[in-house]
Amino acid sequence: MKIKILIIVILLLTIVVFSLKSGEVEVSWQKIFKIITVDYGSGVESSIVRDIRLPRILIALIVGAGLAVSGAVFQSILRNPLAEPYTLGISGGACFGVALASLLLGFRFSFLIPCAGWLGALAAVFIVYLLSLRRNFTTISLILSGIVINFLFSSLVLVLFAFIEPNRVQSMILWLMGDLSSSNFNLVKIGCSIILPAILIIILLSRRLDILSLGDEKAYSLGLNVKREKQYFYILASLITGTAIVLSGVVGFVGLLIPHLMRRFFGTLNRGVLISSALSGAAFLLLADTFARVVISPLELPVGVITGLVGGVFFLMVLILGKEFKIG
Repeated sequence: MKIKILIIVILLLTIVVFSLKSGEVEVSWQKIFKIITVDYGSGVESSIVRDIRLPRILIALIVGAGLAVSGAVFQSILRNPLAEPYTLGISGGACFGVALASLLLGFRFSFLIPCAGWLGALAAVFIVYLLSLRRNFTTISLILSGIVINFLFSSLVLVLFAFIEPNRVQSMILWLMGDLSSSNFNLVKIGCSIILPAILIIILLSRRLDILSLGDEKAYSLGLNVKREKQYFYILASLITGTAIVLSGVVGFVGLLIPHLMRRFFGTLNRGVLISSALSGAAFLLLADTFARVVISPLELPVGVITGLVGGVFFLMVLILGKEFKIG
């Protein structure tokens, strides 16, 4: 396991360096090393690397890690490989919370906006959870209800667009498609103060996640309070998702694709899956964002478009080849 993790770390660092260098203005390796380690300087290249590319890279790493870990958590507690923030309606709920707060408050990057995204995510989880309790849903029914909730919240976001000033609609649409172009160090601070601690707590509780992934009856027999433990993990994963939505908009398939692949390499024990998913999710989203900003330079594609294409092609291949993925 340690060697596999080391390989992922090396791959991640390579992508970080490649992303720092790539862009419309190409900066030499020597200049990048000097800017980030020795001398910030005041030139154009220094400003591009430190003020534009570095915060964007950090946001991509934090959001990618968070989405992958939250996807791994939902797949474990629901014992379904299709469970992730998008299919459970959490992304739609967070989007609605952010859009509503943005409309009412008139600005996006205040401390209240992350709270709105988190409350929207929790509202979606609460609705789906109540449905599951009321009707004793199976996991498949739970996911289908999550997809319906996601569509409902997404439709409500489009309704809010009618009340938003026309000059702000384009930026909101880009944000809904997954956009990291507005990254700055204030957003990095939000991600570091919310997403990273939540990831650390989940990794520390990975043993309980292993027990939950065995099924409710076995978890009860092993002395675990299943209902309470699931609520804790729901809240933590929703907190991560809601904050990630605030930082980057809707970035699909990271929470679905990465945990799938990591379970193939690291087995069913969640500690290895969670750590590797965090690192791989960060690397995947950063690589996708780097590609999105250089492929048609000087224009940029929303990063959500890239992750959607990669994830869609991957799962089409899975369906065509008849591969199966299992949890637990």
